[in-house]
Amino acid sequence: MNRNTDIEYDVFTTAIEGGVQYWAQVAEYRPSVGHEGWYATLVATADLPWEEYVDRYGVGDVNDSIGHRVDRETIQRGMKELAGETDEYREEHRIHPRSEHARLSYALSTVVASGFTMFADFEDMLDAGTADMIVQAAIFGEVIYG
Repeated sequence: MNRNTDIEYDVFTTAIEGGVQYWAQVAEYRPSVGHEGWYATLVATADLPWEEYVDRYGVGDVNDSIGHRVDRETIQRGMKELAGETDEYREEHRIHPRSEHARLSYALSTVVASGFTMFADFEDMLDAGTADMIVQAAIFGEVIYG
């Protein structure tokens, strides 16, 4: 198994099959045995900050139900977003340096720098909550829930 291509798929299936379901409904789910061409579409069911979403991405209307496509690019974007968090960002958002969120950011820094290679630190952390944080970071630019 090639860990360079499977890391994103591992995060994807973990998020879709359990991580995001408290704030989103999985409207479409297309996993792939060969790990190519996979994607899902999420529709938010929680009270999301639509105004901020529309301002940031310039799409939709606050009364629309916006679908979010989750695929390899989405997962990579979320990993990069979390890996790029600075100490100042964590301090400003009151993220404790020893919290799961901060540990994930540090672990993802190594994963992203390596070209998305799985490392033991990240593999040990990968669960539904971690995968959910990556998807949220990709969609919203930060972790809103959890």
